[in-house]
Amino acid sequence: MNWTILLPLAVMAYLMIKMVSLSKRNTLNRRMLNVLDTFNNDKDGREFFERCDNFLATEKDVEFLGKVRVLRLWGDVYHDLHDEFRKDLEALDLSTLIMKTEKGKTNIELNEDSFFYLFLAIPNRFYYSGDTEDAAVFFEKMETIRGEMGNRLVLALSDANRAWYEKGGDTSRDFYRKLLNGDYGEYSYAKEMIGIYKNIASCMGAKIALTVNDQADFNEFVPDLKNFAKSNLGRRFEMELGIQLPEDPEEKAEEEKDAEVTEEKPEEPKQDVPAEDAGPEKTEAPSEETPKQENVK
Repeated sequence: MNWTILLPLAVMAYLMIKMVSLSKRNTLNRRMLNVLDTFNNDKDGREFFERCDNFLATEKDVEFLGKVRVLRLWGDVYHDLHDEFRKDLEALDLSTLIMKTEKGKTNIELNEDSFFYLFLAIPNRFYYSGDTEDAAVFFEKMETIRGEMGNRLVLALSDANRAWYEKGGDTSRDFYRKLLNGDYGEYSYAKEMIGIYKNIASCMGAKIALTVNDQADFNEFVPDLKNFAKSNLGRRFEMELGIQLPEDPEEKAEEEKDAEVTEEKPEEPKQDVPAEDAGPEKTEAPSEETPKQENVK
């Protein structure tokens, strides 16, 4: 048997299978993002839930069914749909989000965007709403996968947040400082998510500073808070914690100046641009899908 011929053919076959698999995953991820994109612009959640239900009714991939069930669960909490929340929580199979490697170890990096909602966004909304009954049922279910989560940073951050929600004061302050100082080597995480985790730590650190009346410490967080507040996710998380950013006199003056210029500027006639002038549509080659910041909004 000539292995010099068979080995390259085997490698090529593996790469083709891998490309097909990654292409399918990217397609599913785009479908999921189409669902998520409606969340912030849909006040009553009707279109968002319709897209969730359509995905769940037409898709067969169990992993992405789990990811969209998480999004629907988040929508339930956000819109205070208590009955729907209990129903969707029961339907959610958390095991579909925990990938198994060839050696049998767990690897959740591909779905860490989903665990962001489960461990950070939903608990923060519970803190804001004060819904202790739904929260208790939710946390009970999340405890069932603690062992499989291992030393994930998203879990450690969630534990720190929950400790502060329950005790207040300066609880977990040291943990947030360590995270912001880059001292998190003992934890595993998807590198694409570390920026969001640091933003969450800044929010919690700022809230603690306000709670203990440490204005100087709070002021150090303000630049990060303002930057995070540029996103819907950031504005929402800070609002839920009751964080109000101080007005910057220079920024306010600049906004007023821009408003005056806009009022004085005459409206220009609209011009239709032919479709062909828009340039070629960009296409992307299949790449290994990892959770990106666009997957959480």
